[in-house]
Amino acid sequence: MQLSGLVLSGGYSSRAGFDKGLFFSEGLIRIKEARDLLLRICDKAYISIRKEQKELYLSHIPAENLVFDEPFGEGPLKGILSTHHQHPDSDFLVLAVDLLDINEEILTNLVDIYSTKPNYTCYVYQNTNQKIEPLCTIYRKEFLQDLFSKIQTLENYSLYSFIQKSHTYYLKLSSENKSYFQNYNTSEDFQHFKRGSG
Repeated sequence: MQLSGLVLSGGYSSRAGFDKGLFFSEGLIRIKEARDLLLRICDKAYISIRKEQKELYLSHIPAENLVFDEPFGEGPLKGILSTHHQHPDSDFLVLAVDLLDINEEILTNLVDIYSTKPNYTCYVYQNTNQKIEPLCTIYRKEFLQDLFSKIQTLENYSLYSFIQKSHTYYLKLSSENKSYFQNYNTSEDFQHFKRGSG
């Protein structure tokens, strides 16, 4: 059982107006902060990006930890399957780069369930409104292999629908922890960010 971390940072960040992975706050650059968070739990951590982001990211992340998007679907799915394609023997703890408030406890809860309930292929948080959080989730390699084999026939590239059809473990997200899953999308969102405010 090999669990690696994956930070998804290949989005275009059009609403923010800048690369979210390069967001700098209180002396910390986001992409390194997210990678270091995953490395507290996983032996390895990769960063999924577009090829045109390479030069900027090499200033902060070693080349061997960067994975470039390949033409496997769209959106977050592209980054996840590109990393699976290069590292097919790993399960992945996936974290979107713009989930700034996620902390070690949130991730550890996922890993604990993953370790004690190995018969599931996906482990995802679900809030009281039944909404799931697919970008802070553990995907076993079996889940990714199945998804990869079907990528050419999918009608849409929604992780939601595939998660719902898979053998998924749903972790109930308490109301007090819901705020940790706030997405930071616009420049105004980032201006109001305060570390530890989740």
